[in-house]
Amino acid sequence: MRILSFLIFLCLFILGLTFAFLNNNQVVFNYYLGSKQFSLSLLLVLSVGVGVIIGFFCNSFYWLRLKAENYRLKSRLKDAEGKLSDNINT
Repeated sequence: MRILSFLIFLCLFILGLTFAFLNNNQVVFNYYLGSKQFSLSLLLVLSVGVGVIIGFFCNSFYWLRLKAENYRLKSRLKDAEGKLSDNINT
């Protein structure tokens, strides 16, 4: 399994390098305070990275809510099992 994940990582790394070499043109990035020149591949990688970070933060709130609900349900289950155990023992 470790070899397979290494091979997949290696293939993605090689694809990323070839992508960077094929898209090394300079483009002008205009933002509110000015403009700057970047390589196209760097700009695309940065935009994907920012999108991943934004997606992670958006999903983290949902994940935390599910974890809290899971904790509440586990505690309710433990209480119900305790009551059921007490009823069976009496």
